[in-house]
Parts: sequence; structure tokens; C-alpha cells
Amino acid sequence: MHFPVFILLFSLYILDSKQFEISTDVSINLSVNEKIVKRIKLSDEQIIIADSLVNLYVNKNYQKYSYTGKIDHYFDYYRQYIGYLSGETKNTIFVNAFYSRQPYMTDNFLKSALVTTKGGGSHYFTIKVNLKEMICYDLSVNAPR
Repeated sequence: MHFPVFILLFSLYILDSKQFEISTDVSINLSVNEKIVKRIKLSDEQIIIADSLVNLYVNKNYQKYSYTGKIDHYFDYYRQYIGYLSGETKNTIFVNAFYSRQPYMTDNFLKSALVTTKGGGSHYFTIKVNLKEMICYDLSVNAPR
């Protein structure tokens, strides 16, 4: 019974048009407090795990961040993923999430450039996922209230 459910969930994941991994060929300057040793290509499974962890994290921990409102409906956000190995050689995923897509944001653009904004509160946020420890950290909401 669990196997068909997994297939259904995986099928829904494949159809998600709001996910964009930024190519490892593109130079991205992340303002992270970690040494980026190497950019890595993410597998579908790693992205599924990251999305699951982020969804749980933002729903359970938003009270810790008095500067923002609750981030509702994580899977309605467009998401960009940047995978890298940090100084401790742990797999890390930087997730950039934004709620609305502007006309200039073509699929090719979203795979090659990091979306940045000014303002927007909880409609724009970033978070990191440590895949080795299965934790989220460094939630940053753009222009908190």
C-alpha cells in the first residue's frame, strides 16, 4: 500500500512547475556564512527531502521569528535550489523561495539567475538545508514586517 502512495507523490513532484535548480555552470554569489567548497548537482530525491524539511520547518518554527508572519502554503512558492558542499563537506541546499513570478522570469532565467527582491515580507525568503543532519537553518525573510 505504501509503494503506490510513494509513486503518486513522486509523480506530483515531477509535475511541479515551481521548482528550478540553478545550474552548477552558473557562478552565483551567495551571502552564506560557510565556505562553499564545490557546487553540486542535486538529485530529485534530494530536492524532495529538502522541500519536505523546509515545509515542516516553516510551519512549526515561524513563531521563533517575530519579524515575520507565518509562511503559509510552502508548495505554492516558486523555489530555486543551489546545492553545494560546505567547508565541513556536508551537502547543503540553499533554497530561495518567492510567491509570485514576474513576466521576465522565464524558466531559463530561473535556472541561471538567483531572484532577489526588495520588500515583500514572507512572500520572499531563503533557508538552508543540511542533508547530512536533515535540518533546516538560517531562515531569512526579505524585508520583514
